[in-house]
Amino acid sequence: DKHIEWQHRDRDVYYKHRAQAKAPETCHKYMCISIDGMDHSKSDIPSMARDDKRTGGTTKLATHLTGVLIHGHQPLCYTWHDRFPAGSDPIATILLDALTRIEGPLLPTLYIHLDNCGRENKNRFILGLTHLLVEWGVFKKIKIGFLQVGHTHDDCDQMFSNFSNPLIFADRFTVDDIA
Repeated sequence: DKHIEWQHRDRDVYYKHRAQAKAPETCHKYMCISIDGMDHSKSDIPSMARDDKRTGGTTKLATHLTGVLIHGHQPLCYTWHDRFPAGSDPIATILLDALTRIEGPLLPTLYIHLDNCGRENKNRFILGLTHLLVEWGVFKKIKIGFLQVGHTHDDCDQMFSNFSNPLIFADRFTVDDIA
């Protein structure tokens, strides 16, 4: 019961931040960004819609899809490979690139919601990056939220479901075949 209560409380905070970024009376003060990765087994290449004995055992290039929802803006999706190891580097790069794609001025308060993953998000590099963004005056305040393992972003997951189903039933040989 405590686990479910904690999960609901975390999700309520996320929903509050998302609502503040969208509401007409507060959208000029708050930005809310969700960053989440899709299960890369659905996007590995090459992959056949129907693997047989000949193609099922082939070596695949792990292709990661990372979704970024900047609430009130167009969603973004980034593709990267295992040549760049998982960790804070891809997440920091994606966050900075997403911020440069926002039209107009950046707002004073940024809420960032990330997976509860120490290797990628919950570490000194991401915290240091957000500290620098405040120190340099890009934002006045940044709050980072982490949802519990197994209870990640339902809106990012919804975005992924819109294009993961077609990926499963299609032949993929290149990164362009994923797009």
